[in-house]
Amino acid sequence: MNYNPHPFLTITGDGIKWEVLNELNNDSYICLPNKINVEGEFSMDVNEIKLLAHLIAEGKLGDKAGSPRYYQCKNQNPVIRQDFLSALRNKFPDGEIIEKGKFEISIAFRDMDTTKGTTNKLRLFIRKYGLDGKKSSNKFIPKEIFNLNKENLAIFLSRLFSPPGMRRQCPSCQRSSRLS
Repeated sequence: MNYNPHPFLTITGDGIKWEVLNELNNDSYICLPNKINVEGEFSMDVNEIKLLAHLIAEGKLGDKAGSPRYYQCKNQNPVIRQDFLSALRNKFPDGEIIEKGKFEISIAFRDMDTTKGTTNKLRLFIRKYGLDGKKSSNKFIPKEIFNLNKENLAIFLSRLFSPPGMRRQCPSCQRSSRLS
């Protein structure tokens, strides 16, 4: 089978020409568009968007020992913490929110039929996006987020990075190669 790599439009001393990757070097110039207009048309429930962003940034996404947890200081970041709590209550009104100490938030559900696996709806929610059990170094942004409309994408990014002075950067983004 003959493999023909995609050529790159380059600018050389002789003008513009197409070159394959193995003909390029550190001194090569390739042509790129100034702007790519990509407008997502997908929308999601605002509470789901907020939960995903908060959990990717500051959450423990479950493991063999337990269900997902969220960590945010009551005193240092009360607005961010409340935003997460509100989204959690709105998405899972039948869950019992458990606040442990100054930082930890989890949710429990009283439907204890575990014959088909976990009954924790938050865990099932993050499993739907492939995030269940992911450690900081393996977290990623689910593909559905990349297709969101501008309004929904703005909500996601604002929670992932939060306003200045509250959370300056996404802690998980520093550890995960897929988020950095």
